[in-house]
Amino acid sequence: MKKIKIIICGIAGRMGSLISDLAKEDKNIDIIAGIEKEGVKINRSDIPVKTDLSGIIGQADVIIDFT
Repeated sequence: MKKIKIIICGIAGRMGSLISDLAKEDKNIDIIAGIEKEGVKINRSDIPVKTDLSGIIGQADVIIDFT
């Protein structure tokens, strides 16, 4: 089965963090990146954090927006 590639906008917030935690537990989901404002840090070093979608939007099957 092909993994579903997702981008999570607002990944540092409560819902974004919860979604990323749940997605990491699912072997069929691959988090491509998280989107956050410049300077915002997340607790996961295994997820690249970007400030905008340019350059990565075409890599995802789904974009989840909790900004």
